[in-house]
Amino acid sequence: RLHLKAFFKEAKGVEWTHSANWGDEYKHPCEGWHGVRCDTTNTTVTGLTLFQNGLSGKLSPSLGRITSLERLDLHNNNIKGKIPSEIGNLASLQQLNLCYNELIGEIPTDLKNITKNLMMLRLHGNRLRGMITGLEKARFVTKDSSEDDLSRYIADCGYPSELEQAVGCKEC
Repeated sequence: RLHLKAFFKEAKGVEWTHSANWGDEYKHPCEGWHGVRCDTTNTTVTGLTLFQNGLSGKLSPSLGRITSLERLDLHNNNIKGKIPSEIGNLASLQQLNLCYNELIGEIPTDLKNITKNLMMLRLHGNRLRGMITGLEKARFVTKDSSEDDLSRYIADCGYPSELEQAVGCKEC
């Protein structure tokens, strides 16, 4: 609960389009907090799905403390700043979708720590740069296709790119 509250505060939760029950002292996050997904026992948070929800502000490093996360989908918002390196602590993460925000800067090298279970990575539509390593086993959905395809670039990795300086990675 503490880490979700920190995320809510830094992503300007009071301005979200939908924020039902966020921060409710009498409800567990698995009991109706908008966009929070939980395991079958309804005790462990396994996903945050808050796409197109008016998130702004920045990503809280506290997200990296919710180590049970399997899915983090925050695409099509107005999140600013850098991707916190603490996201690299989410070893159970299978899907990371941060595309179409206002993220800038280097892709944290700590993201290499999440590649074991990662099945989808979407970072395009931001102003990111850097190397992504350890993605050999992952499958990706490119910005132009809903199909898995390793032959195309991942996010803004390689060319063509929407960026002046494209992201470099071995798989491009």
